[in-house]
Amino acid sequence: MTFERLQLWKMTVNLTQYTFHFSIMIITSVIPPELNMQMALAVNNSLMTLMKMQVFCTEPYRVPIAGKLDACLFDKTGTLTTDELAAVGVCKSNAISKNAKGSKESLTPMTQVDDEAALVLAGCHSLVLIDGQVTGDPLESAAVKSMRWRINESNGHATPAPATEKKEGGKPIAMPGNINIRQVEILARHHFSSKLQRMSCVVRDFHNRTVYAVAKGSPEAIGNLLENVPDGFHETAKALAKNGYRVIALSYKVLRTSDQIEAAKDGRVACEENMKCAGFIAFTCRVRKDTQMVLARLTAGGMSVAMITGDALLTAAHVAKEVGICDKENAEEILDMQGIPFERDEELRKLLEDRRKEKLKNLPKVKKERKPILILETSKAGGMFWQSYDDDSHVANYEAAKVPDLSLRFDFATTGKNLQSAFDFDKGTKEILGYFKIFARMTPDAKETVIECLHSVGSLCLMCGDGANDVGALKRADVGVALLSGFGDVNVDKGEDGKKKKDKQDDDSDLPRAAFVTDDQLQAMRMVPVYLIKSKIRQLGINPDIYKDITEKEDFITIFRIKLKEKARFEMEKRKAMTKQKSEKGNLIQEKQMKMAKRVEELQAQGVQYPQWQAMKEFMAEEKAEAKKKNANRGVAGQAASLTAQFEDLELDEIPMVKLGDASIAAPFTSKMPSIRSCVDIVRQGRCTLVTSMQMVSWSVLLRFLLSKS
Repeated sequence: MTFERLQLWKMTVNLTQYTFHFSIMIITSVIPPELNMQMALAVNNSLMTLMKMQVFCTEPYRVPIAGKLDACLFDKTGTLTTDELAAVGVCKSNAISKNAKGSKESLTPMTQVDDEAALVLAGCHSLVLIDGQVTGDPLESAAVKSMRWRINESNGHATPAPATEKKEGGKPIAMPGNINIRQVEILARHHFSSKLQRMSCVVRDFHNRTVYAVAKGSPEAIGNLLENVPDGFHETAKALAKNGYRVIALSYKVLRTSDQIEAAKDGRVACEENMKCAGFIAFTCRVRKDTQMVLARLTAGGMSVAMITGDALLTAAHVAKEVGICDKENAEEILDMQGIPFERDEELRKLLEDRRKEKLKNLPKVKKERKPILILETSKAGGMFWQSYDDDSHVANYEAAKVPDLSLRFDFATTGKNLQSAFDFDKGTKEILGYFKIFARMTPDAKETVIECLHSVGSLCLMCGDGANDVGALKRADVGVALLSGFGDVNVDKGEDGKKKKDKQDDDSDLPRAAFVTDDQLQAMRMVPVYLIKSKIRQLGINPDIYKDITEKEDFITIFRIKLKEKARFEMEKRKAMTKQKSEKGNLIQEKQMKMAKRVEELQAQGVQYPQWQAMKEFMAEEKAEAKKKNANRGVAGQAASLTAQFEDLELDEIPMVKLGDASIAAPFTSKMPSIRSCVDIVRQGRCTLVTSMQMVSWSVLLRFLLSKS
């Protein structure tokens, strides 16, 4: 064996002394080509494991890269939070104030909005009807539906929705001059631009023939278009954003002459100049339940975590604090609780959490000081400085060289516009982007720029997103993870609504007597050893050993009691489902028989020969077309929609219509689940691939060495 091979063998055996970076260098540049098969075998094994975890990979060579990541970047809406946007209310133009608190109480409920703001929402959108279904931006659809309006199927105009048994009908829009608008027609659209952060339309009151220009977008963009900016405009938008709302500014103007109308149709500039303020609309989307846990695990794994989003900075900061990207005071507590098995029963969950806390309370804990957020801002004189998120005070002048030291005491946030200014202001900015936690108001190009800057300092990064605006970043990142869209409010804490549903589902009055442990049985169980109680739990199909923090007999009895009830409920619901399925199947067969008989009569009346044969032929063609349609829905999106049924907050009739988007086409990894937990799975499999490859290489080199000596 040559001296070089002997040195290689020594380095491989002592792998624990080296970093993964150096290990990969050894594999790719020094190990003989025939040993590359070990890496391929390890990658294939990881790919198979990821498929079982509902992660699909199109570029296998990315798997080992995932094992040595330095930074993880996440989009916000649809990634850290759900993609189900709910319109909370409108802050009307007359309610804008410098002292606005931005609370929910300061917003007018959507069902009561019937002024200029309603005109903008009903007219400034890109919603269209395709095969009778409204298609377009979910944000726009949520706004129109929440104020009880709809897109008319006959002409595509926006009109008030009719009243139903449970909901009131939509109200007509009351404009100045005693004008009531009951139908809004869109004459021209200037579609949303992520660079301009706004869209606009030319609309007409279908009955009164009055024409308006309407626009909506970010408060910064719309503020620059207003003829007169109301006092407190920016303060109100800021207060709403700090409370976690996604804020969209609304504006409009009347087009009085034909020349104005034609100019507004032809050009965006003419349409959007000299606008009047119509207020703000506030949206919210809930954070996914496991987001905080996943980010805590990634941080514990030695990677930095940051948010990169197109939303407003203050809204992003609110979510960043909620999920633990910033202000990670309880990160250790989150990680302590991650080993608790998932349980649907609230009583059992609380028991497990209490026992885990009792076990950990005696362990020494180091209390970390809170890290305030600093926002990078541009001064009027052209300089740059750090501004406090809490009180807007000037903290320090911006110098890229001092950022590493400041990061020990603060978390950093910036917008895409200010980041570009920072590049021009201090050339060293590109080298310190790894210290930033929040990138807000980022265009697709700006997201790519951040990843390029991280690459320039040797950082390997993961990007996770779900939208078309993330495509460039997903492609540019070393590991791009796409989430499917269309899951709605799955995997979230639904608060009071969820509790009401759960209380309704957990009503035990309809359970059989065998589902309950009587007092006599309870006393008898307290007299027997713990191992007998464990055996009873095993008879229910539950392994009691997964509850590692449970040691007391009384706690095991509680587990048995809860699991006995759960099994009885499961069996009862299973029987109900089977009965319902049989009933529905029988009704369907009867309906088809009646339909065929009616068709035979029609064909007989028309004088068709062999009417029964012709009716059977048509029936078989319809069945074949329906079966083909069902098979078309069994792809990745169909599987993902079915998989969501395992989430506890999903009703049987709420299976979402999941859609493959641009993100899933661009990214090398696609997760079928409405959760970022796939990022942890990918990182784990990447590290497993590296370790396995190095172990296989070590044994190969050692075997060759021994064979050469024999």
